[in-house]
Amino acid sequence: MESYQKYAIADKKNKPGTKGGMREIIRRERKVELALEGQDYWDRKRWKTAHLELNRNIEGWNVTTEDPNPNAYYKPTTIYMQRFTLRDYFAPIPESDLINNPQLVQNPGW
Repeated sequence: MESYQKYAIADKKNKPGTKGGMREIIRRERKVELALEGQDYWDRKRWKTAHLELNRNIEGWNVTTEDPNPNAYYKPTTIYMQRFTLRDYFAPIPESDLINNPQLVQNPGW
């Protein structure tokens, strides 16, 4: 029993002390386990962190250049300006559904 208590006390330094810490470990583990399965986007939407993490420019290399200079090829170029707003968490409710059911309220931002 004594050896188990020593082990449990020594092992606590690697364990989260809060709910937020445990959530962060779970999120990190899901990113690793499901890395190339397309789940990361949906996890970010579900966890309501997409508007914090997805508002950035997507950059790549200038592969269309005819310049033989490697510095021209390996120059970072903005390919896409990605934007995710709070309204993007929900899809709009179709107008016909809003007309058929007056108790429905359109999602915020739509």
